[in-house]
Amino acid sequence: MKSVCRVLHADERVWSGSNLSFVYVNISEVLSASLRVAVSRTRPHPDDFASHLVKSFGSGRRVVIPYPVHHVIYAVVTSVPEALCDYIVLAEARCLFKKIVAGKRSR
Repeated sequence: MKSVCRVLHADERVWSGSNLSFVYVNISEVLSASLRVAVSRTRPHPDDFASHLVKSFGSGRRVVIPYPVHHVIYAVVTSVPEALCDYIVLAEARCLFKKIVAGKRSR
């Protein structure tokens, strides 16, 4: 997606001469209608995330990480070997999946 946004951004500049920008927004977990788990330091409420996202508009950057804690997560994830990163992400996804299933059962 990051590469697609970069190509679209360049294409728009070269072929149409417009001021339209394509920005890649890098995020981690955000509470949503499909992700109904507790808000945490790393998983913001949608209103909080939206506030940070709106503040990032017009920054002039093509890659934006609007939520501050997601910056930290990105730094950690990109600093470890890829295999370890995959292991951590899959472990977190399994844990999150269990929480979602448990939440559906309790309704």
